[in-house]
Amino acid sequence: MPKIIFIDINLREDEPDRCLDCPLLGLIPKDEREFGRQQSHVCLGTRESLSERMIKARRTDKDDKHKLDRPCTRAGLWQVWQEKEVKPGIMVVRAVDYNKYRLGYVQSGQMPIKFRKPREKKQ
Repeated sequence: MPKIIFIDINLREDEPDRCLDCPLLGLIPKDEREFGRQQSHVCLGTRESLSERMIKARRTDKDDKHKLDRPCTRAGLWQVWQEKEVKPGIMVVRAVDYNKYRLGYVQSGQMPIKFRKPREKKQ
């Protein structure tokens, strides 16, 4: 069985209103975060770190005075990713990065299961 090196991530046609809704958002593991920094997330498309406040900011809430400075919007990358020649609308990400950052983000939103200890039998 061949080893999977890259994973395809389907992108939406329109750019998401906030990074929280983007399929390229990942979570930086706690042991890799720099001490004293607020960046806890990463964009797998641009490989730039993002803060919790940044990923929750909506583009529609911003105006000309307070622009939203997202890595993919700054360089116009979302449109470029949609118009690629090889795989339009699909972002190719290394499997190592996907497993490390994206799966960690997805699993952090899962409900933790609490197991009860079995009762001890009285004698």
